[in-house]
Amino acid sequence: MNEELNNNLEEKEVNDSIQTPLEQEEVLDEQGDTQESETVQKTPEQIAGERALEIKRIEDQGVEIDPKIIKRIIRLGIIGFILFAVYFIFLNPIIKFKSYEKTMLKAAERYYELNPDKLPTGNRVGTISLQTLFTEKYIDKDFYIPFTKSPCNTNKSWVKTRTINNETKNYVYLYCGAAFQSRVDHKGPKIVLNGDEKVTINKGDDYKDPGVKSVKDSTDGELNIKDVTIKNKVDTSKVGVQTITYTAYDYLNNKSTVTREITIVERIGHSVSTKTKNGYFKGYNPKNYLMFGRNLYRIVGLDKDKNVQIVSNDEVGNVNYDGLEDYLNDFYELLPEKSKNLIVESKYCNMTLTDNNLDTTECSSYTDNKKVYILSIDTINKSIDNDETFLHTFSWTANPKDKTNSYVVTDLLAESVSMFMSQNNNSYFGVKPLLTIKGDILIKEGTGSRSNPYILKGDVARARPGEKVYDRIPGEYIKLGGKTWRILKTESEQPTKIISAERLRTSDGVDVRENNSQDSSSKFIYNPKKKGNIGYIINNQASRYINTKYLVKHEIEVPIYKKNVLYKKEIDTKKYTVKYSAPNVFDIYAIGEDLPYGRGEYYHLNSSQAFYSPVILSETGIPEFLQTTRYVRYGIKVVSYLNKEVDIVSGKGTLDNPYVVSD
Repeated sequence: MNEELNNNLEEKEVNDSIQTPLEQEEVLDEQGDTQESETVQKTPEQIAGERALEIKRIEDQGVEIDPKIIKRIIRLGIIGFILFAVYFIFLNPIIKFKSYEKTMLKAAERYYELNPDKLPTGNRVGTISLQTLFTEKYIDKDFYIPFTKSPCNTNKSWVKTRTINNETKNYVYLYCGAAFQSRVDHKGPKIVLNGDEKVTINKGDDYKDPGVKSVKDSTDGELNIKDVTIKNKVDTSKVGVQTITYTAYDYLNNKSTVTREITIVERIGHSVSTKTKNGYFKGYNPKNYLMFGRNLYRIVGLDKDKNVQIVSNDEVGNVNYDGLEDYLNDFYELLPEKSKNLIVESKYCNMTLTDNNLDTTECSSYTDNKKVYILSIDTINKSIDNDETFLHTFSWTANPKDKTNSYVVTDLLAESVSMFMSQNNNSYFGVKPLLTIKGDILIKEGTGSRSNPYILKGDVARARPGEKVYDRIPGEYIKLGGKTWRILKTESEQPTKIISAERLRTSDGVDVRENNSQDSSSKFIYNPKKKGNIGYIINNQASRYINTKYLVKHEIEVPIYKKNVLYKKEIDTKKYTVKYSAPNVFDIYAIGEDLPYGRGEYYHLNSSQAFYSPVILSETGIPEFLQTTRYVRYGIKVVSYLNKEVDIVSGKGTLDNPYVVSD
């Protein structure tokens, strides 16, 4: 078959002046195309298609085609397709983009022809944005990003004009996406600053800006750093982030801006140092209030390591002196974990004193490292100014007098009366925990006043609306049924132990006072099941004055002592299920901020086999066994448990602004 085809082709070559039919057809096609129209051009695809038809026609006639010819045809088709793709994908968009640039240039020239007064002179640079050229009708057709229907950026694109030696020169920058933008210099110079771009300084410190190191442009080279504009001054009296802005321009007025971020912080240690003369706050009411673990504290001063000592603003409870260590450890366990992370262990003064050296400001004996302790007399004396101190209260100090007696600080402060007195270690007095926190902790907010105390960064935050009460912190306050309560103990997804912040009052504001009407000749044991017993009266009559909607029954333990009521020294306990009870004299946070001054006495459930009366908190805030009869009446503070489903709606959890819970 191939031989026959070759013979036929040889005959054709002779008859057609040595041309193959396919080549002859191509010649005729070219001649015909030339004669018919000089403007008509066939695409590579059309040529390849016609060749394919010719091959098919020859094959239909029973003539085989040389494979070399087929490969040549295919190769030409591929080349044609590639050339077309290159044109469509690369050349056509570039040609279009260049036409846009020319249009912008002509439009800008026309703009200055019609507005010669706007032509820049001297070293000035005139800038016309593409948006202006569109808006003022110098260009009437939109520019589009190739292969999309999205317009080019009209605000980033511009024509800049300068007059050099009386010759006007234009620079066109067109931005149609990252792949299509003019190569003209359009970036500002690089500004390098001396020093760090982020600086942190303490509130009140002096700040001197280190300035600019260099300014360099990719086109214009090194520029003068004196031409950099510096904006904004730093006010170190204000906590927060402040910014200094540095601006520079190149030859074409391309702008660059860098910033230096100055963070003004107030660290608790630095704040104490600047607000005190010798590291200790003095006087009756300095602005040294601090919210810590969601409870109110006072800042005492700095220790030798520049950490900060803080003390509870109020007594968290009462305890006998020999029970202090266990009581303080139990207090520490109630602190939130975030608050514990801010505490550093420290050594505290525990020097033994006598009545002759109670005015000391020195200490010669210290504890081992502890997480929590109480104030010592030397520290209290350092806080006195003009015979006044913010640390006076009825509470234990860290100073023993001998093996059986230790010193208490009172609210008495006068030349004729010492503010310190010794008491038997089995007596009850207030406990004001002393903690040491890291000096470099940042103050998040607050001014140090009682109404706006310092709040530390990293400490536990107040509740968010919708948060469950059982997720909150012992010592915080809630508003329930028109009365204020304080949280004593929380446990996840369990009822919350709470105590009324004030003694019960009637709707008219009158104190509710009850007497223990049981036979006063018998020993007193708190018993909510026995009629006439104060425990029975509280459990059955408290509902008259309290909204009971969210309060639930709970189990209480009545501690019974052989004689003296001492911390963790009970010899027996009785358990009862009740809705309301009196507080335990050792409940942490049970005293509340409303006591000890002038708020009256109230009952506790602690009972002794040696006494005929219950424990009463006296007017001074000190628990005592006061002789009670059928005719002596004392106040009531109620302990109950809050339903676990209660949510917080608003508030800050403080006595002045307690959390409001859902009704």
